[in-house]
Amino acid sequence: MSEELNEQQEQEKDSAFMHILGFNGYHTIEVNYSGSGDSGDIDSIHLLKYKEVSSYNSNIEDRIKEITDCEVWVRNKADRILEQVEDWWNNDGGQGQMIIKIPSGTYVIYNNINVTDTESHEHSGSFLNETEE
Repeated sequence: MSEELNEQQEQEKDSAFMHILGFNGYHTIEVNYSGSGDSGDIDSIHLLKYKEVSSYNSNIEDRIKEITDCEVWVRNKADRILEQVEDWWNNDGGQGQMIIKIPSGTYVIYNNINVTDTESHEHSGSFLNETEE
């Protein structure tokens, strides 16, 4: 029961945070990531804001900080989601971008995986007939 309550509390906190961002004029969160050779990381997080917004509350910055630090919050949630998509951090690696809509929290991930192609060729001849030139 306490796990369900904690999950519900987390969802309510997340929803409240997204609505506070929306009320403060933000419409999108962009998360850029890349990796290779068994490691990957989020490279940058950008909050996109509408040009003209009148704040409904002068203490909005304090309210966002009270809920949680925005970058840490986004990074933690995005990390959990990005671990579930195609393997972009191993071998030749990959990169991508997650676009998160505010306040709905819906997202789209553009995940790119680097692949090295291997071409095979066959050649035949006589080793004994090869001459030095």
